[in-house]
Amino acid sequence: MTRTFPFTSTLAHGDGIPDLTGKVAIVTGSNGGIGIETAYYLASHNCTVYIASRESQKTTAAHSTLLERLLKAKVPNAEKLLHILPLSLNSIAAANDAARHFLSLNTGRLDILINNAGIAFEVGDKLSQDGFEIQFQVNFLSHLAFTLPLLPLLQKTSVEHGSARLVNVGSDAHRLFVTPPEGGKELFGMEEIRTAAKPANGNSWGVGDIGGSGKRYGLSKLAVLMVTTHLSDLLEQEYPNLRIITTHPGTIATTGLGGGMGQFGIPSWVLGITQWLASVFYGGLSEEDGALSATWAACAEVVEKEGIRAGYWVPVQRWYGGAVRAIGEGEVNALSHDKETGKKLYDWAVEYIQRYTTEAA
Repeated sequence: MTRTFPFTSTLAHGDGIPDLTGKVAIVTGSNGGIGIETAYYLASHNCTVYIASRESQKTTAAHSTLLERLLKAKVPNAEKLLHILPLSLNSIAAANDAARHFLSLNTGRLDILINNAGIAFEVGDKLSQDGFEIQFQVNFLSHLAFTLPLLPLLQKTSVEHGSARLVNVGSDAHRLFVTPPEGGKELFGMEEIRTAAKPANGNSWGVGDIGGSGKRYGLSKLAVLMVTTHLSDLLEQEYPNLRIITTHPGTIATTGLGGGMGQFGIPSWVLGITQWLASVFYGGLSEEDGALSATWAACAEVVEKEGIRAGYWVPVQRWYGGAVRAIGEGEVNALSHDKETGKKLYDWAVEYIQRYTTEAA
């Protein structure tokens, strides 16, 4: 880890979360887990936050919970800081529509976009309604479809107000599960992202299929990292005050992100023990600490002072298993340095997004 910067939710102005009065943020997947904590960090520092999640009782409850916490913390004008932005990531068209709905609200600015929502460890026969492997669709394609219409407003804000941030939440799965393809296959080949997988035993999904699911999840997060880097490089010269960054929340056993594990025939009590072991042996973080890396990338003043852009930024703990004390540069998959593939992936994704949004119009 080459560079680290002190950062916690309680540090004084300068090393912690600054005053965000007047700023507007969108946080996807902020109806629970680290997303709701990220939204709270921003709103509790006077940022207007849009909770971008599926229309559901869970999202309504998250809004109520956040408002209650803000009122308890005596945040001024708390009622005006929180808004719900309905967002479905199950299709490209739906994600694109959600972005255009936000633009129709005429907020005049968008200072922070945090693409936090995600799914993991789904069985391989799940394809989206657009025909893509569901993890690749939700974690990468639909988020890009949501982001692209918002980019001009982020760019405008970076020019008019001197700063804007686009933060894409990644995962260490991008390096733990993905290896160079063999036999002339492409890294992001159609057989990986447009074909339903079959159980290893030919009948039902079991423990032996978890590795394949992890690879598909890791592939979606590698796509996030590579395209984030490409976008940062693409826009740096024209919009130097728009910082585009990938973060990793750390190992968090309580988010439910790996809740799909039950589909592999693993009893809930075994999952509980596994989550506990992960928290012990992999330095498991609380959801509050898990939200810090994205919050840092979204608003920390040091990001601009140190000229930080792109990269892969992770939480640094006080001690193994302890609280987060800083944010630092994390280890990445060597494949992520392939800028040619990153550009090809971006161009391919944009082509598909344009195709599906045109068909839906």
